[in-house]
Amino acid sequence: MRWRAQWGINVSAVEFGYLRPDWITLERNGMSAYSHFPNDPDVIRDLGKGLVEPSGASLYAFSHAKEAFCEIF
Repeated sequence: MRWRAQWGINVSAVEFGYLRPDWITLERNGMSAYSHFPNDPDVIRDLGKGLVEPSGASLYAFSHAKEAFCEIF
């Protein structure tokens, strides 16, 4: 990332659970193409060993209509 090297700027990217309700993703220096998240499923499984399994139950109800309203305004 040229801007980081040139100006020494650290960036944190935040995703507020649009794809995974009730989860917030915080990643240093970008997401998607700039993500540092491993691509190898075996590495991901190894990192997850010993962690508590998430329940998958929705904790906070937030309708699609309300989400769309908030995004527009």
